Amino acid sequence: MAGGGDAPDVPAWDLAVLIGAALVISTLVIAVWTQPTPVSSENLPTEVMTFHTGLSDATVSFEAGYAASCWEEGSDPCEAVVVTLVSHNGDDAWDGIIPVDSPSMTLLDGEKGEMSTVSFNEKIPQGEYRVILEGDADLQLEMTINRSIPHEYVPALFGSLLLTWGIWRKAQEMD
Repeated sequence: MAGGGDAPDVPAWDLAVLIGAALVISTLVIAVWTQPTPVSSENLPTEVMTFHTGLSDATVSFEAGYAASCWEEGSDPCEAVVVTLVSHNGDDAWDGIIPVDSPSMTLLDGEKGEMSTVSFNEKIPQGEYRVILEGDADLQLEMTINRSIPHEYVPALFGSLLLTWGIWRKAQEMD
C-alpha cells in the first residue's frame, strides 16, 4: 500500500463470486434491454444498422410500425417499406447498390395499423450483414436475431459457474 501498510490477501473464491455475479447480471441486462429504433427513410435505400450472426446461422425477424406522423392530418401517407439484408465484408462505407441475390421482404405495406412482425423464411448464413430499408416512412423498428448456437449466453454460463464455485468454496471455509 502507498502508506507502507499491508492488506490481507483476497481469496480467489471471493473474486470468483464478484466476477461471476457481474457476468451473470450484465448478460441478463443486455439480453433483456432492447429498445425500438426510430428510423426515417426518404425513398432511397438507407442503411439502418449492421449485425453479425456470430458462430452460426440465424433467423432474423423484425417488429415495425409507422410513426404517428404518417397518419397526421395533411401529411402524406406512408409508403410500403422493404427490408433487405446485404452481406457486409467489413468495409466502412456502403456504396448504395443492393446485390440482386440479397434476401428482402416487405416490412410494412402502407396500411395504417399496429406494429407488425415479419421474419425471413430461410436461415441467414453465418456472417455480417447490413440492414437496408427502402421506402418513404417514419417508423419504429426492432430486430431480433435468433442464433442456432446462442453464444451470447456463454458469459452468463461461465459467470454462473464462477459464482457457484465461489459460494461453495466460501461455505467450505466457514465449516
